[in-house]
Amino acid sequence: MSTARNDDFGAGCGCLVAIVLAIGFLANACDSDDSSEPEVAETTASAEPTLTESAYAFKNHVGETLGEATDSVKTDDIDDIKWLKAVEKLGSPKRSWKVCFQYPVAGTPIESIYDFKAQFSAVPPRTSCPKNDDMAMVTVPKVKGKTYGQAVKLLKDAGVDTENSVATTAYMDEHGDTGKSWKVCSQEPSSSEELESDTGIFMDVVRPGDACPSGDGLHYRDPANDPDSPSYDGDDNGIPDSNENDDWGSTGSSSGGSTSSGGSGEGSYNPGGCPPGGCDNSRHCPPGGCKS
Repeated sequence: MSTARNDDFGAGCGCLVAIVLAIGFLANACDSDDSSEPEVAETTASAEPTLTESAYAFKNHVGETLGEATDSVKTDDIDDIKWLKAVEKLGSPKRSWKVCFQYPVAGTPIESIYDFKAQFSAVPPRTSCPKNDDMAMVTVPKVKGKTYGQAVKLLKDAGVDTENSVATTAYMDEHGDTGKSWKVCSQEPSSSEELESDTGIFMDVVRPGDACPSGDGLHYRDPANDPDSPSYDGDDNGIPDSNENDDWGSTGSSSGGSTSSGGSGEGSYNPGGCPPGGCDNSRHCPPGGCKS
């Protein structure tokens, strides 16, 4: 056999081997688990909060002076600006103080300059900012309908100052210390509102089992205790105030005019009214009138 034929045979064998290997690779690929998906590199970027077309973001003013931060905010036509002290024992904030915290945080959308409130909590120059803001804004929880004990816990958990929170009886003529089992009928501010952490809330409460008063205004458990009631007796003398007459020289009864037992001079008796200086009671005359 010639050398040329040997070379042709070797080349042919080489091609055959390459073809066999390619077929084997394809066969292995076909025999692989069809349930597995090839890994694809993550290309989707994390979603960023988008502002509406009419909104823009509140800038970061931490580190600026109160004066700088305020002037910057005013250039955006925001006039509702409040200065807070980051440490409770500090005095009143000044323009030279350094901003440590801001509310809302940087990046918050400003959709309406008329409803937007900017607040800066600061410390004096060359003073380090605290880790926590003593005057931080907190969100008021809903305590209406809860017992007073539950309300106190909810307020504490939310960061509201319970020492400055006040609970009073919902009825004006009811007195006594508020118990943990008393029910909260109303709260001020209402839930979801924000206030400084050292500010408390006001609650109206009733005894366990009692119904909360309905409507606005002042409420009395006994209607007769309402000063506007016809049966109200403010001086507790047994006579409703509406039946007592404070007009000097007039009668307090419906029978009319005064009578005298000894003429119009000394010793005259007025059964209904009281002449000036004729009564010891400065507010009302005693029942039956008084002698001059």
